[in-house]
Amino acid sequence: MDETGILEEGEIYCSMYNDRAVDIIQGKLVITRCPALHPGDVQYVMGVDVPRSSPLKDLHNVVVFSSKGDRDLPSKLSGGDLDGDLYNIIWDKSIYPKFLSPPADYHNPNAINIGRPVERSDITNFFILFMKDDALGRIAILHQILADQAPMGTFDQTCLQVAELHSTAVDFSKTGIPVDHSKIPRYPRCRPDFQATGPRILVNKLIKFDEEDDYLESPEENHELEEVASYSPPKTVFYESPKVLGKLYRAIDEHKFFQAIQAQSLRSAAPNLSLADAIWKYVEKKTMLIQWKHHLEFAADVRENYEETLVETMFQYSSHPAHFISELEVFCGSILGKNGTQTRRQKESSKTMRDKHERDVAYTILCITRGDEDDGGVGALERSIACLYVACNDTARVRRKKVGILFSFTWIAAAVCLKEVERLPGNQVLLRGG
Repeated sequence: MDETGILEEGEIYCSMYNDRAVDIIQGKLVITRCPALHPGDVQYVMGVDVPRSSPLKDLHNVVVFSSKGDRDLPSKLSGGDLDGDLYNIIWDKSIYPKFLSPPADYHNPNAINIGRPVERSDITNFFILFMKDDALGRIAILHQILADQAPMGTFDQTCLQVAELHSTAVDFSKTGIPVDHSKIPRYPRCRPDFQATGPRILVNKLIKFDEEDDYLESPEENHELEEVASYSPPKTVFYESPKVLGKLYRAIDEHKFFQAIQAQSLRSAAPNLSLADAIWKYVEKKTMLIQWKHHLEFAADVRENYEETLVETMFQYSSHPAHFISELEVFCGSILGKNGTQTRRQKESSKTMRDKHERDVAYTILCITRGDEDDGGVGALERSIACLYVACNDTARVRRKKVGILFSFTWIAAAVCLKEVERLPGNQVLLRGG
């Protein structure tokens, strides 16, 4: 918020700092903040520059709002309160909205006052209440469905009511006041295709939304018996959305994308390592006077330890002991379902797997930078060069049973080595170097 009083009502100051210069965003702009459910959550502002002597000149990569006017602009954008909010600024005139709506003016309920100091039992009780009555995700998904089906989109009266419920749900953790579930509209049986759980969902291109019985009592959730339930008639019908989210969704060929991932994870031959080769040549050129070959045995041990933990993870998070998940799934942190969609168990497992692999990678990096005896990073460059050499040039790669040859250690070694090379006097990162 501009405390200097330089900015007038409806003006913002935003300077973007990059490696080359500072860019001041000026002119007529569109500003919004996620989540933007109400049409009034998108507003026009005027980007301006400030005098060179202004203290605002020292602020970069932030948005400074005017403190003048009857109502501050952040509160008009999904009830922003400047507690770390992220704002979207659009200056591409081709996607400016044709017309704007007045901002929402919801009544802000006062937080519950229990009249005494908060005790541990109050926290426990509220946690249980929150887990029971939190409906934020349900309301957000419902708003997407209703806005897609309504001819007026987000301007539809039901969508406006849901947007207000969403605002109450967002503040539930602060105010202690839950959404009245009786006011939440029923879920339509038909959903837009961009909400489909995977690429193998049948999509109905001819469908009407005026059927009275086309409603569900509650949103359908993924569960562990999805594969069994899939043999019975589905409760939810998906249709081809004619609006922008549907067009963006269909612009991505999920079948082709998933098939490519499957083919890559099952490919036994080594992938094209031209990038790794280029990195090695760059490092070799920049460090030709540095002695590192005495670390080759150490580097081989580091790779062996990393790949052993990697194979353990591939086995631990597989659904069948005879079929390990792929190295790609572990490295990317996401377990792929058979049909391109994840069950709830796979989603939960992906998170724990991702945390485990991040710890394993962090330990591997620590081994490279600190060594066996923790030399404080004195020999980090030499060890990282040896690790990169072992990853790129070692012809004695081990073809491990059930998983084949592993390659992800190459990118870990490359990342550490490039960072160490960058610290050498006169050197820059790969893309800036000669």
